[in-house]
Amino acid sequence: ELAALNLRAAKKAQSLSASESAARYVEFGAALLPRDHWVSHRDLTLDLFTLGAETEIELGNSRAAAGYCNAVLQHEDCTVMDKLPVHFAVIGKLSGGDAALKQKALDMTLDVLKELGHPLVKSKAMLSGQTVLSLVQTVKATKKSLEARTLDASLGAMTDPRHD
Repeated sequence: ELAALNLRAAKKAQSLSASESAARYVEFGAALLPRDHWVSHRDLTLDLFTLGAETEIELGNSRAAAGYCNAVLQHEDCTVMDKLPVHFAVIGKLSGGDAALKQKALDMTLDVLKELGHPLVKSKAMLSGQTVLSLVQTVKATKKSLEARTLDASLGAMTDPRHD
């Protein structure tokens, strides 16, 4: 399936820090999905849209990022765990902004923790912006490490059969 191949190419591009290429592959892959993509290709759709949100946020393309984020965050069939990578991408972006954006990042972090059933903090005053930033950085580093291992294992060696 071409949409799945575009997802693989997007993941590879992202792992090589080629965010613009990754965003294009996601866009192409999403365009190839059928109308009922959330029903017929749920996992592929979720992976494409999540990666789309992450890359567009990284590139600073707010409109495109919002489209991907909203598609995942507002889809009724997505679980809290499905939404988590999108939440972390948004929190990461917000935490790098001014005080008002950092406060939004903090509020979103607390909301996500509550959704996960971990109301670790009783008061927003108890959780500093530095704690939010540290949490986001840890999650990103862990995610990149896991993705790199998964992607390397799934791709294997790429060869051109015409030149064997």
